[in-house]
Amino acid sequence: MKEVELADPWQRLLAGAIDRILPIIFFILTITVGANPRYARAKLLWLYDSILIIGCLTVLSFLWQAVIMSRSGQSIGQKILRIRVITDTGENPGFAKYVLAREVFFFAVLLSLCGLLSGLGLGHIIYCAVQLLYLIMLCRKRGNYQTPQDLMLQTLVVKM
Repeated sequence: MKEVELADPWQRLLAGAIDRILPIIFFILTITVGANPRYARAKLLWLYDSILIIGCLTVLSFLWQAVIMSRSGQSIGQKILRIRVITDTGENPGFAKYVLAREVFFFAVLLSLCGLLSGLGLGHIIYCAVQLLYLIMLCRKRGNYQTPQDLMLQTLVVKM
């Protein structure tokens, strides 16, 4: 494998923030339109169409993100910041490693665990502890800035 330059922690954090902005904007639009009492009383058909369209745009943005992450090893935010995910052999991790394992599976397990422990009052504590661990690991140069997902799947985030 050729020599690569690791992405800085700020680049990874900013890319993650950018990746989450679009779905949040769509979600806020859906809630705003759907929860507005003026629209609810008006019984306007276009309102329901608007909510459906915004919901479809949200789903399409997730699908588009999954496709480009699988093909290029980059999310939208990573493309903007010119960083990408590679395996320890320098290859693109693909759909199974990048999208399913790194994004979906890891957070599904984390949120499920937090949900199970929320009855004991530990859900928020576990979630915050994992996020804090994530930030600490992300800032460790000696650890190649690898997060739990990176270690589990043997991936690196590098500059292009």
